[in-house]
Amino acid sequence: MTMEQHIESLNNLPERITQLAVESIVIPAASKMTASIIRRNVNEGKNTDGTKRNGYSTKPKYATQQQFVVKGAFKPQGKGGNKTKKNGQPNKSMYLPGGYNQQREIQGRRTDVKNYEYSGDLINDFGFEGQPEQNRAVIGFRSELQSVKRKALEKKNGLAFPPSPDEITDYKTEVKEESEKLTIKLMTTVS
Repeated sequence: MTMEQHIESLNNLPERITQLAVESIVIPAASKMTASIIRRNVNEGKNTDGTKRNGYSTKPKYATQQQFVVKGAFKPQGKGGNKTKKNGQPNKSMYLPGGYNQQREIQGRRTDVKNYEYSGDLINDFGFEGQPEQNRAVIGFRSELQSVKRKALEKKNGLAFPPSPDEITDYKTEVKEESEKLTIKLMTTVS
């Protein structure tokens, strides 16, 4: 390597380090944090502060077929199990004495934890986007609709999608360890 090449390499080092750090440290750590937040919400039904969310409503209700994800689980019937109304017209809704909890159960959805995973739209919309050119990774919802749903759910049940203190600690630990590895790698290759 000539002296000019070495000087150019050193001059480009800060930009190179920043890009490498985002690509090899920030983005993978953000990906792991995102997976941890999703796992906490889906598998454990816990909020950011670690509290378990209360169960689903068992208040009796009527549901339409459009409110079902598994359309085959919908059976139009009234309170007494009647398939037709008193006037002879067919029922267009399904009476659920066990409320939303029952609606989830008959479709094979979990009811042991309140996990915000009914159709999958909300959880599938949550993620991160690595933006190496802007030296960052952004975690959140990709669509306005799902963001609105999240806000309503969190207003009712408490914060669920910001990272927990443990998730933040894990992120910081990962970033620190990977930063040390990258620093050592760069120091041994810049000579």
